[in-house]
Amino acid sequence: MCPAPRRRPGGPPCAREVGPVRVQPRLGGVALCTPGRRARPSSLQHVGELARPRLRPQSPRDRGARPPRSHDLGRRGSPARSAAARPTGVLLRRPQHRASPGDRPPPRLGRGAPRGAVRRRAAPAPHARRAARPRVDRRRRAVRARLGSPRRGLRDEARDSRPTRSVARAAQPGRGRHHPRCARQVPRVDPRRALSLPVPRFEKRRKLRILWLVKGLGPGGAERLLVAAAGAHTAADLEISCAYLLPWKRQLVGDLEAHGVATHCLDVRDERDVRWARRLRALLESQPVDVLHAHSPYPAGFGRIVSRTLPASIRPRLVYTLHNTWTSFAKPSRLLNGATMPMDDADLAVSEQVRSTLPARLARRTEVLVHGIDLAAARAQADRAGLRAELGMDADEIVFGTVANLRAQKDYPNLLAAARLLVDRGVAVRILAVGQGPLEQEIRAEHARLGLGDALVLLGERSDALRVMSACDGFVLASNNEGLPVALMEALALGLPVVATAVGGVPEAIVDSESGVLVPPRNPAALADAIADLARDPERRTVMASSATAAAADFDIARTVERLEAVYRNLAAAVPSPT
Repeated sequence: MCPAPRRRPGGPPCAREVGPVRVQPRLGGVALCTPGRRARPSSLQHVGELARPRLRPQSPRDRGARPPRSHDLGRRGSPARSAAARPTGVLLRRPQHRASPGDRPPPRLGRGAPRGAVRRRAAPAPHARRAARPRVDRRRRAVRARLGSPRRGLRDEARDSRPTRSVARAAQPGRGRHHPRCARQVPRVDPRRALSLPVPRFEKRRKLRILWLVKGLGPGGAERLLVAAAGAHTAADLEISCAYLLPWKRQLVGDLEAHGVATHCLDVRDERDVRWARRLRALLESQPVDVLHAHSPYPAGFGRIVSRTLPASIRPRLVYTLHNTWTSFAKPSRLLNGATMPMDDADLAVSEQVRSTLPARLARRTEVLVHGIDLAAARAQADRAGLRAELGMDADEIVFGTVANLRAQKDYPNLLAAARLLVDRGVAVRILAVGQGPLEQEIRAEHARLGLGDALVLLGERSDALRVMSACDGFVLASNNEGLPVALMEALALGLPVVATAVGGVPEAIVDSESGVLVPPRNPAALADAIADLARDPERRTVMASSATAAAADFDIARTVERLEAVYRNLAAAVPSPT
């Protein structure tokens, strides 16, 4: 302790009265007070520790040293000086006097601080995130400690002069060293942006494996779209296969295999037989794919569930194409798809009208991808004279044709009633109908009841539907519900003026009074009037035929396939490939 201040009359004041003092520690715990800068509180807290023996001697000569004597203090090289207690905060310059592993010397004060004084380590900045603190490789530090590095006790000028980072920076992908939150994250694809993302560039790698899933491969519109797409997929990095449920609907299997698409039949008599789901899972386990693309609502719902049961290493990305309006589905299909569609990685609709029928939460994640046809192949099948001769029709006879399955959606009663009105009005026109379906007996019975005869000919299922259409002067479609009919696009490619009901995506393909005539659904009189007007006006048919040919350019399958391949590549690039 510094003695009480004494001041002679007229003499200079004591150092303690001047104000700031400088604490100069000496070995043995003696501290003197001299005028100077006021000592920091943290420094004064450590002054008392200078006399505490915290270092263990590392040399044998220090263990048997005698206790220090008063006349030895301060002598250079005396045993008392080497055996005296050394302060904890003093960084020794010799490796044989190292601090114990549990004692990490606190950092020293800057220049101008009291000699030997130390300060406490600065606490981390408040509200600083743990991820932003400097990372320390403890394994390297432990190895250096075991090896007895001579730099263990040396002063690190660079470390002492390094500024303290008080504001944390948010962890970013690719930054940091070993923290999982700072690791590079696998990119995810937003389903709403699947079509707008740029196509990644692939170097030499294996082919992308795509599996199409449909209910059947009969001569329907969606199935014919698959055949057209298979012929247009010319990319060398794609390997496409197709799985279908119903073995009795396999009319297009040969066409797909001719384009190099392998087919797999899941072999159930009815789609409600869920054994096909187990067979689909076995197929995906034995032949993993990158993308599972469903084209039918009922198989799509169970296909999503089957995909979720697969191990993550072979789980494919899911794509679903909506080919018809949401309201046309049966209630079980709507419930199943409404619950499972959020599992998809990309949802596509064939027209804007089809997308608008979805519930709002599903419509927000769905993009419009208009499908197309092979325009050149459609026009190559034209054989007007040959088919007319085959069916016994005159060359100048006015003929309208339709290609539609015999289902409730196609509304054949509406077409039959319009044909009856045309017969009653004496309009010289014949209608050819190509298609098959579950309502064939009922429709034939209604045809006989109305006594239509040759005014409307039911040709049934034909593999040369395009050839039949090429022999017609116009195309008619009486559906009460549609997505974007393939037969409608084929009629435009053949240059046929169209009379169709304004449902689904039909108004997006047909411009009223330009490439065709649009009429209300379930209105036989309006349908008959439109057919009669075109049948009686050959010049109008010619103008509309030219407009139809020009409009068909918007439905080129090559453009559709290019965008679809971009979706496949973007989704496959977002996750590790299956083994």
